[in-house]
Amino acid sequence: MLIIPDSVAAELVDFSQVIEAVEGAFRALDDGSGKNFDVVLGHASKPENGFAIKSGVNSAIPRAGFKVGSYFPSLRDRGMPAHSSTIFLLDEETGRPAAAIGANGLNGMRTAAANAAATRLLAREQARILGVVGAGHQAAYEAHAVCLVRPIERIYFWSPTGRRSEQFVKEVTERTGIRPEPSDLAELVMRAEVLVTVTPSRKPLVDRAWIRPGAHISAMGADAVGKQELDPKILARASVYVDSPDQAMAIGECQHAFQLGLIAANSLRTHTLGRLLNGRIEGRKTADEVTLFDSSGMALQDIAVGELVYRRALERADLVTAPLL
Repeated sequence: MLIIPDSVAAELVDFSQVIEAVEGAFRALDDGSGKNFDVVLGHASKPENGFAIKSGVNSAIPRAGFKVGSYFPSLRDRGMPAHSSTIFLLDEETGRPAAAIGANGLNGMRTAAANAAATRLLAREQARILGVVGAGHQAAYEAHAVCLVRPIERIYFWSPTGRRSEQFVKEVTERTGIRPEPSDLAELVMRAEVLVTVTPSRKPLVDRAWIRPGAHISAMGADAVGKQELDPKILARASVYVDSPDQAMAIGECQHAFQLGLIAANSLRTHTLGRLLNGRIEGRKTADEVTLFDSSGMALQDIAVGELVYRRALERADLVTAPLL
């Protein structure tokens, strides 16, 4: 079993390669060669410390595997990241672990890669103003992703706590060459041609009245029951696309609009990012249409990126260790 530390894993791939791998995962889900299994949610001895296990298989690679992601919020008080992710790939012949991959950095790229794919397919081609709701660790990856696929000139951001704003500005400026500007939340949303929400909120932050005509929204924060960033009426108005329909209705931003009867399951099942990538459905149809991508996060993304890192690592034996099992 290869053990690939987080710092090494992030060095083995670049963002464009991760985006390509993640797009392949969405295509596989659509054509039936990929499958996500049920998400396992749990917590440690302190209930506020939670973890999730997302697993799946992509027969086209072929590879099965899973990711363990944890969230221990009190670690922030010790100067440590609250989130942690590890990807495990299974050997298809023996079922034994082929690799354990530290995925803190990879998880940021893997999540934002879905945003990049959706924004490329759905946002107006000349969108130049990006609004980011949130300024945490993941928010910097999301801003970078959008800048890779659209000619962004201005970035506005709003932070619910302000705790990490300086670091967010530093990271985004280094990665994109654009210095983000702090903004009032309502003004940010009204300006944004591409709007990304990436917070752990459990109540709506963005009001329907603030959304400008023609905007594209990537809702990246909701990935558990109860999480919510948007007024559900936004989803009723927008053309909504999802990563995994069942997950979106259960733990994604769509869960609230679905429970209120504002969106239908059949619509979500036919409006997936995989179908867009495979050319089976159309994306944006008019300049004034509001489009929305709901990302709940799929195991297939983790497996695709893990496989990419694993193959690169096999070429760099000096960077990894291989203990006997």
